[in-house]
Amino acid sequence: MKTFKFISLLLILMSVNTAWSEPRYKYTSESDAVTQQLLIEMSRMFKSAQVVIFKNLPVINSITSDKTNLFGDNYMKQVKAAYQAKFNEPFPQIDHFFKEQLVASMIEVMDENRTLISDTDIKFKGLIPATYASQLSHKFSNLGLGIKIKFTASPDLLRNQFNAPDAWEMDTISKFLEEEWVKKTAYFDASAELYDKPAFRYMTPLYHSKMCLGCHGVVADNILNKNKSEAEWTKNDIAGFPMEGQSLGELGGGISISILK
Repeated sequence: MKTFKFISLLLILMSVNTAWSEPRYKYTSESDAVTQQLLIEMSRMFKSAQVVIFKNLPVINSITSDKTNLFGDNYMKQVKAAYQAKFNEPFPQIDHFFKEQLVASMIEVMDENRTLISDTDIKFKGLIPATYASQLSHKFSNLGLGIKIKFTASPDLLRNQFNAPDAWEMDTISKFLEEEWVKKTAYFDASAELYDKPAFRYMTPLYHSKMCLGCHGVVADNILNKNKSEAEWTKNDIAGFPMEGQSLGELGGGISISILK
Protein backbone atom coordinates (compact mmCIF):
# COMPACT_ATOMS: atom_id res chain seq x y z
CA MET A 1 0.00 0.00 0.00
CA LYS A 2 2.82 2.40 0.86
CA THR A 3 4.43 1.67 -2.51
CA PHE A 4 1.17 2.34 -4.37
CA LYS A 5 0.61 5.63 -2.53
CA PHE A 6 4.17 6.68 -3.33
CA ILE A 7 3.71 5.83 -7.02
CA SER A 8 0.40 7.70 -7.21
CA LEU A 9 1.89 10.80 -5.59
CA LEU A 10 4.94 10.64 -7.86
CA LEU A 11 2.76 10.35 -10.95
CA ILE A 12 0.62 13.31 -9.92
CA LEU A 13 3.46 15.59 -8.86
CA MET A 14 5.45 15.00 -12.02
CA SER A 15 2.43 15.61 -14.25
CA VAL A 16 1.30 18.99 -13.03
CA ASN A 17 2.09 21.50 -15.74
CA THR A 18 2.54 25.08 -14.67
CA ALA A 19 0.50 27.73 -16.44
CA TRP A 20 2.04 28.70 -19.71
CA SER A 21 3.55 32.12 -20.10
CA GLU A 22 4.82 33.66 -23.32
CA PRO A 23 7.38 31.21 -24.77
CA ARG A 24 11.04 32.24 -24.64
CA TYR A 25 11.58 30.45 -27.97
CA LYS A 26 9.69 31.47 -31.10
CA TYR A 27 9.09 28.57 -33.46
CA THR A 28 9.47 29.27 -37.17
CA SER A 29 9.15 26.81 -40.03
CA GLU A 30 9.61 26.77 -43.76
CA SER A 31 6.37 24.89 -44.34
CA ASP A 32 3.63 22.80 -42.74
CA ALA A 33 5.31 19.69 -44.16
CA VAL A 34 8.55 20.49 -42.30
CA THR A 35 6.62 20.96 -39.07
CA GLN A 36 4.70 17.73 -39.56
CA GLN A 37 7.93 15.76 -40.07
CA LEU A 38 9.41 17.30 -36.92
CA LEU A 39 6.37 16.26 -34.90
CA ILE A 40 6.39 12.75 -36.37
CA GLU A 41 10.01 12.26 -35.33
CA MET A 42 9.51 13.68 -31.85
CA SER A 43 6.44 11.53 -31.24
CA ARG A 44 8.41 8.45 -32.24
CA MET A 45 11.34 9.47 -30.03
CA PHE A 46 8.94 9.83 -27.09
CA LYS A 47 7.40 6.41 -27.75
CA SER A 48 10.79 4.72 -28.16
CA ALA A 49 11.88 6.04 -24.76
CA GLN A 50 8.77 4.46 -23.21
CA VAL A 51 9.51 1.14 -24.92
CA VAL A 52 12.96 1.08 -23.34
CA ILE A 53 11.43 1.59 -19.89
CA PHE A 54 9.12 -1.37 -20.46
CA LYS A 55 11.92 -3.63 -21.66
CA ASN A 56 14.04 -2.68 -18.65
CA LEU A 57 11.40 -3.19 -15.96
CA PRO A 58 13.13 -6.33 -14.60
CA VAL A 59 16.40 -4.37 -14.29
CA ILE A 60 14.70 -1.25 -12.86
CA ASN A 61 12.93 -3.29 -10.17
CA SER A 62 15.85 -5.57 -9.38
CA ILE A 63 17.69 -4.96 -6.11
CA THR A 64 20.89 -6.59 -7.40
CA SER A 65 21.19 -5.83 -11.15
CA ASP A 66 23.74 -3.46 -12.65
CA LYS A 67 21.85 -0.28 -13.56
CA THR A 68 24.58 1.34 -15.67
CA ASN A 69 22.70 1.01 -18.95
CA LEU A 70 19.75 3.03 -17.64
CA PHE A 71 21.56 6.36 -17.58
CA GLY A 72 23.18 8.89 -19.91
CA ASP A 73 24.53 7.78 -23.26
CA ASN A 74 23.90 4.12 -22.43
CA TYR A 75 20.19 4.83 -22.04
CA MET A 76 20.07 6.77 -25.31
CA LYS A 77 21.77 3.91 -27.15
CA GLN A 78 18.83 1.76 -26.13
CA VAL A 79 16.33 4.43 -27.21
CA LYS A 80 17.98 4.66 -30.62
CA ALA A 81 17.94 0.87 -31.01
CA ALA A 82 14.26 0.75 -30.02
CA TYR A 83 13.47 3.49 -32.57
CA GLN A 84 15.23 1.54 -35.33
CA ALA A 85 13.44 -1.69 -34.40
CA LYS A 86 9.98 -0.16 -34.07
CA PHE A 87 9.96 2.23 -37.03
CA ASN A 88 12.46 0.49 -39.31
CA GLU A 89 14.54 3.62 -39.78
CA PRO A 90 17.48 5.26 -37.98
CA PHE A 91 16.99 7.52 -34.99
CA PRO A 92 16.46 11.10 -36.26
CA GLN A 93 19.31 13.53 -36.69
CA ILE A 94 19.35 16.01 -33.80
CA ASP A 95 19.06 18.93 -36.20
CA HIS A 96 16.47 20.98 -34.33
CA PHE A 97 16.49 22.65 -30.91
CA PHE A 98 13.27 20.85 -29.91
CA LYS A 99 14.77 17.42 -30.57
CA GLU A 100 17.95 18.37 -28.73
CA GLN A 101 15.93 19.42 -25.68
CA LEU A 102 13.77 16.29 -25.81
CA VAL A 103 16.84 14.04 -25.73
CA ALA A 104 18.30 16.07 -22.86
CA SER A 105 15.01 15.73 -20.96
CA MET A 106 14.99 11.94 -21.48
CA ILE A 107 18.42 11.65 -19.92
CA GLU A 108 17.59 14.06 -17.07
CA VAL A 109 14.43 12.16 -16.09
CA MET A 110 16.39 8.93 -15.77
CA ASP A 111 19.10 10.64 -13.76
CA GLU A 112 16.51 12.19 -11.44
CA ASN A 113 15.21 8.66 -10.77
CA ARG A 114 18.70 7.27 -10.12
CA THR A 115 18.31 7.04 -6.33
CA LEU A 116 14.96 5.28 -6.65
CA ILE A 117 16.18 2.91 -9.37
CA SER A 118 19.31 2.07 -7.39
CA ASP A 119 17.46 1.40 -4.12
CA THR A 120 18.24 -2.06 -2.78
CA ASP A 121 15.12 -2.39 -0.60
CA ILE A 122 12.22 -1.33 -2.84
CA LYS A 123 11.34 -4.27 -5.10
CA PHE A 124 8.85 -2.35 -7.25
CA LYS A 125 10.14 1.10 -8.08
CA GLY A 126 7.02 2.45 -9.77
CA LEU A 127 8.92 3.70 -12.81
CA ILE A 128 6.71 2.21 -15.51
CA PRO A 129 6.15 3.58 -19.04
CA ALA A 130 3.20 5.70 -17.87
CA THR A 131 5.02 7.39 -14.98
CA TYR A 132 8.13 7.89 -17.09
CA ALA A 133 5.99 9.50 -19.82
CA SER A 134 4.37 11.80 -17.26
CA GLN A 135 7.72 12.91 -15.88
CA LEU A 136 9.18 13.42 -19.35
CA SER A 137 6.10 15.37 -20.49
CA HIS A 138 6.28 17.61 -17.44
CA LYS A 139 9.99 18.35 -17.80
CA PHE A 140 9.96 18.97 -21.55
CA SER A 141 6.67 20.85 -21.76
CA ASN A 142 7.71 23.33 -19.07
CA LEU A 143 10.97 24.48 -20.66
CA GLY A 144 9.24 27.61 -21.96
CA LEU A 145 9.69 26.61 -25.60
CA GLY A 146 6.08 26.93 -26.69
CA ILE A 147 5.83 23.18 -27.28
CA LYS A 148 3.79 20.68 -25.28
CA ILE A 149 3.93 16.88 -25.41
CA LYS A 150 1.91 14.38 -23.43
CA PHE A 151 0.28 10.97 -23.43
CA THR A 152 -3.48 11.28 -23.16
CA ALA A 153 -6.53 9.05 -23.43
CA SER A 154 -10.30 9.15 -23.27
CA PRO A 155 -11.65 9.79 -19.74
CA ASP A 156 -12.77 6.17 -19.24
CA LEU A 157 -9.20 4.95 -19.75
CA LEU A 158 -7.31 7.83 -18.14
CA ARG A 159 -5.40 6.98 -14.98
CA ASN A 160 -3.83 10.37 -14.39
CA GLN A 161 -6.34 13.21 -14.54
CA PHE A 162 -3.60 15.77 -15.17
CA ASN A 163 -3.18 14.17 -18.61
CA ALA A 164 -6.86 14.61 -19.45
CA PRO A 165 -7.48 15.46 -23.11
CA ASP A 166 -8.49 18.97 -24.08
CA ALA A 167 -11.29 19.51 -26.62
CA TRP A 168 -9.00 19.12 -29.67
CA GLU A 169 -7.45 15.93 -28.29
CA MET A 170 -10.81 14.43 -27.34
CA ASP A 171 -12.18 15.16 -30.80
CA THR A 172 -9.11 13.54 -32.39
CA ILE A 173 -9.36 10.45 -30.15
CA SER A 174 -13.01 10.13 -31.17
CA LYS A 175 -12.00 10.29 -34.84
CA PHE A 176 -9.49 7.45 -34.37
CA LEU A 177 -12.39 5.29 -33.21
CA GLU A 178 -14.39 5.93 -36.40
CA GLU A 179 -14.28 3.22 -39.05
CA GLU A 180 -12.65 5.40 -41.74
CA TRP A 181 -9.95 6.51 -39.27
CA VAL A 182 -9.12 3.17 -37.65
CA LYS A 183 -6.04 2.58 -39.79
CA LYS A 184 -4.76 6.16 -39.61
CA THR A 185 -1.32 6.35 -38.03
CA ALA A 186 -1.53 10.03 -37.07
CA TYR A 187 -3.38 13.32 -37.48
CA PHE A 188 -1.73 16.67 -38.18
CA ASP A 189 -3.62 19.96 -37.85
CA ALA A 190 -1.89 23.13 -39.03
CA SER A 191 -4.88 25.34 -38.17
CA ALA A 192 -5.53 24.41 -34.55
CA GLU A 193 -5.34 26.36 -31.30
CA LEU A 194 -3.69 25.83 -27.93
CA TYR A 195 -4.63 28.08 -25.01
CA ASP A 196 -6.59 30.23 -27.49
CA LYS A 197 -3.48 30.82 -29.59
CA PRO A 198 -2.71 29.51 -33.11
CA ALA A 199 -0.82 26.22 -33.00
CA PHE A 200 0.32 23.23 -34.95
CA ARG A 201 -1.11 20.09 -33.38
CA TYR A 202 -0.31 16.45 -33.96
CA MET A 203 -1.51 13.20 -32.43
CA THR A 204 -0.47 9.65 -33.09
CA PRO A 205 -2.79 6.92 -31.77
CA LEU A 206 -1.43 4.19 -29.52
CA TYR A 207 -2.99 0.77 -29.96
CA HIS A 208 -2.40 -1.87 -27.32
CA SER A 209 0.41 -4.28 -28.08
CA LYS A 210 1.02 -7.47 -26.11
CA MET A 211 3.33 -5.64 -23.72
CA CYS A 212 0.50 -3.25 -22.73
CA LEU A 213 -1.97 -5.95 -21.71
CA GLY A 214 -0.12 -6.95 -18.53
CA CYS A 215 -1.50 -3.74 -17.02
CA HIS A 216 -4.39 -2.71 -19.28
CA GLY A 217 -5.83 -6.04 -20.43
CA VAL A 218 -8.13 -8.54 -18.75
CA VAL A 219 -7.43 -10.09 -15.37
CA ALA A 220 -5.97 -13.21 -16.99
CA ASP A 221 -3.28 -11.01 -18.61
CA ASN A 222 -2.16 -9.53 -15.29
CA ILE A 223 1.50 -10.30 -14.71
CA LEU A 224 0.76 -10.51 -10.98
CA ASN A 225 -1.53 -13.49 -11.66
CA LYS A 226 1.09 -15.53 -13.49
CA ASN A 227 1.40 -19.08 -12.13
CA LYS A 228 -1.46 -18.52 -9.67
CA SER A 229 -4.87 -20.19 -9.44
CA GLU A 230 -7.88 -18.11 -10.48
CA ALA A 231 -8.97 -17.95 -6.84
CA GLU A 232 -5.80 -15.99 -6.10
CA TRP A 233 -6.06 -13.57 -9.03
CA THR A 234 -6.12 -9.83 -8.42
CA LYS A 235 -7.96 -7.29 -10.58
CA ASN A 236 -5.34 -4.60 -9.92
CA ASP A 237 -2.17 -4.36 -11.96
CA ILE A 238 1.38 -4.09 -10.62
CA ALA A 239 0.97 -0.33 -10.10
CA GLY A 240 -2.21 -0.83 -8.08
CA PHE A 241 -4.70 0.37 -10.71
CA PRO A 242 -7.80 -1.64 -11.74
CA MET A 243 -7.23 -3.27 -15.13
CA GLU A 244 -9.34 -1.79 -17.94
CA GLY A 245 -10.04 -5.06 -19.82
CA GLN A 246 -8.58 -3.78 -23.08
CA SER A 247 -7.83 -6.09 -26.01
CA LEU A 248 -4.87 -6.48 -28.34
CA GLY A 249 -4.98 -3.76 -31.00
CA GLU A 250 -7.58 -1.65 -29.18
CA LEU A 251 -7.05 2.10 -28.95
CA GLY A 252 -5.44 3.00 -25.65
CA GLY A 253 -4.86 6.72 -26.21
CA GLY A 254 -2.35 8.82 -28.08
CA ILE A 255 0.76 10.97 -27.96
CA SER A 256 -0.21 14.59 -28.45
CA ILE A 257 2.27 17.31 -29.44
CA SER A 258 1.45 20.98 -29.89
CA ILE A 259 3.61 23.91 -31.01
CA LEU A 260 2.54 27.50 -30.61
CA LYS A 261 2.99 29.53 -33.78
